[in-house]
Amino acid sequence: METIPKPSKFYKCSINNFKLKNYKLQFKPFGSKAILVEWPAEVKEEILLDMLAFQNHLDGMDLEDVIVGYHSLTLIFSSPIQSFQEHVVKLQNFYKSRSPISFSDRKIWEIPVYYESHNTDLYELSEAKGISSERIIEMHTEPKYLVYFIGFQPGFMYLGGLPKELHHPRRGNPKMVSKGSVAIGGSQTGLYPFESIGGWNVIGQSPVILFDPNQDPPCKVKSGDYVKFVPISKSEFEVHSGSVESKPFPHD
Repeated sequence: METIPKPSKFYKCSINNFKLKNYKLQFKPFGSKAILVEWPAEVKEEILLDMLAFQNHLDGMDLEDVIVGYHSLTLIFSSPIQSFQEHVVKLQNFYKSRSPISFSDRKIWEIPVYYESHNTDLYELSEAKGISSERIIEMHTEPKYLVYFIGFQPGFMYLGGLPKELHHPRRGNPKMVSKGSVAIGGSQTGLYPFESIGGWNVIGQSPVILFDPNQDPPCKVKSGDYVKFVPISKSEFEVHSGSVESKPFPHD
């Protein structure tokens, strides 16, 4: 049986009447083929939306790739940059002439998580925080987490919105973390798409696949989307962890 973690619904921008704000951008050369564009060093949804509006307006540039950060875009061009200053002038003009893009199709991706696995750090976290494991699960599944960007591993989502009560330092001794682990590290939470050495505190396990090189795009979750963790039972987890692996899929 195959399930696909899916966006639960189309999501309208959480900022009412979002209007573009003209930020003072910094442009820096980044090797022979790239330019780093920096916004104010703040992790804010308004900045992310401005970055995405700018990125959407760059069709006229000969770009090979765009790497999104919390408050920066790395623009990788198809060929070496001959004149950095000329490129900066073009980019400044693109920024001035950009317009808000429609965010009416932003998605909330529902990701099922089994939180009661004996292989997690959930109970250690419960003792350290003085909060019951049941309450930790409730708090972790309440928010809609904003996807700022994908990185570290293919399909690894950098999310904003973890409740402050759940912030917890990374483990002093990193360990092998299994594929599908849902974890907390500092002020962040995320899901490991692949087995990896990691220092985050694992609180659950998900059967979903967030990165599949055989699909286009390989990762359907994108910057500006939201993630909602949904608790599932052990039996549900086992059903979806069989020989056919699950994938994230949109929920209408």
